[in-house]
Amino acid sequence: MNKFILTAALALVSPFLLAQIPCSKLFISEYIEGSNNNKAIEIYNPTNLSVDLTGYKILISYNGGSSTQSTDLTGVIIPGSTFLLVHNAADSAALGSIANQTYTPSAWFNGDDAIVLFNNGDTLDILGKVGEQPSSGGWDLSDGGNTKDHSLVRKPGVHTGQKNWALGQDEWISFPQNTFTNAGSHSMDPCPVITEPIISFVNIKQTVAEIDGDVNIKVTIQNPSANPTAVTMNLLPGSSATEGADFTFPAPLVVTFPGGSSDTQTVTIPIINDADIESLEFFVLSISDATNNALINLSTDSIFILDDDIAIDPPSVFFLFSQQDCQEGTSSCAVQLEIFGPNANPTSVNVNLLLAQTTATPGTDFTFTNTTVTFPGGSSSSQLIDVGITNDNDVEGNETIALILANPTNNATIGTNNKNILSIIDNDPNSILPVTAGAFTIIPNPVKQNTLIASAEYLKTIRVFNTLGQLERSMDELNSTSYYADFSSLLTGIYIVEITTNHNQVMRHRMIKL
Repeated sequence: MNKFILTAALALVSPFLLAQIPCSKLFISEYIEGSNNNKAIEIYNPTNLSVDLTGYKILISYNGGSSTQSTDLTGVIIPGSTFLLVHNAADSAALGSIANQTYTPSAWFNGDDAIVLFNNGDTLDILGKVGEQPSSGGWDLSDGGNTKDHSLVRKPGVHTGQKNWALGQDEWISFPQNTFTNAGSHSMDPCPVITEPIISFVNIKQTVAEIDGDVNIKVTIQNPSANPTAVTMNLLPGSSATEGADFTFPAPLVVTFPGGSSDTQTVTIPIINDADIESLEFFVLSISDATNNALINLSTDSIFILDDDIAIDPPSVFFLFSQQDCQEGTSSCAVQLEIFGPNANPTSVNVNLLLAQTTATPGTDFTFTNTTVTFPGGSSSSQLIDVGITNDNDVEGNETIALILANPTNNATIGTNNKNILSIIDNDPNSILPVTAGAFTIIPNPVKQNTLIASAEYLKTIRVFNTLGQLERSMDELNSTSYYADFSSLLTGIYIVEITTNHNQVMRHRMIKL
């Protein structure tokens, strides 16, 4: 899942799912933070039914969303049981022997990376805050602990997921790093009895052909009251389909359940069959403002309209990221490929090394053999390949590996992200970060106390490293073309000033501190 899809999913769901129904959905029950590769995420099934994990995903948003990794879950969780997703290189004695599924991380996992549990686009639970990298290295918890270098266990009184971290930080108990004793099981207090009416959309996503003429939106009720119960249906902003041109909806619309009735209510929305050549469009409906103290469970239904005026476009394959960082200390770096618009036939594409833009040495700094990736027919699941990273002792600065897509089959096209530049981040002592000459301005330089850092691009972050490669200063979320910095407390010596622009371009200069 890319960042745009993640942001859109959270934006559509969060405002209208203020509280989930207790014990009705899976949630994250444990976050296991161990040294080296001993990392895991535990999911708990509080319901009284077995849950097939088809359509469930765990997404890790690394370092404030600079990169993301989505993992499709497989298997079944029986009632009152857990599911353990474990780092593929975890020690068998610690976690590997009890794993239900393993994953290969695309980045390091150390407590400042938000974790999201999805089910077919429905956000069920979030640990941390997506889009934020906490300055302390982790998010604070109400019990005095912190997510950095700690294992976390959900409190027994929690019966459902939480998407608001201001509330979620009170739901965890922190344990020291390398605490594995709770892995593979979870204790939860008995589920509370719900007597209030519960209203839900029957579907959270529907697809309708433009030629079909209309789409039926179904709303259900549990625990109906003796009195009528009503809920308001609205059109959410941000739809790509246009009301009045692509469909008709008399918003707002009140849906009423008669007193004592559990009958499903249906709203029919006309789809306008125009002659315009259009791509796939969607609109999203929400239900809110329930009467009778009713609770709302599934609060949104996304309607996708298939155009019938042109032939279906061929599939498009692409890298999820055009650039990503790979720490030299890791054994491998995962590269994610995506497909848009798959059809019934398999689609393959070659992933080749682009030597002209590769500064790392094949066989010495990394291992990679040109390969072919195949997306099964009808599948939109991400595909991963591994690039082996060699952890040497050479002081060499950061180096790059360039991969490029070529020769797609099934008449597929290659999307905008046809290349992925992997930067191997050197971890050797005394390594000095490479300098990008003339990239931005430091005035004055040498500096005694205050200096102006200016760039033609908007600055997102400024970081200052010593000659050992250690971080001395960090200024984030600047959103300006200049920054007036006070370096009076820095010791005399040579430093590397690194800026990251709003376009994620990284540039460096040497600075002398007097």
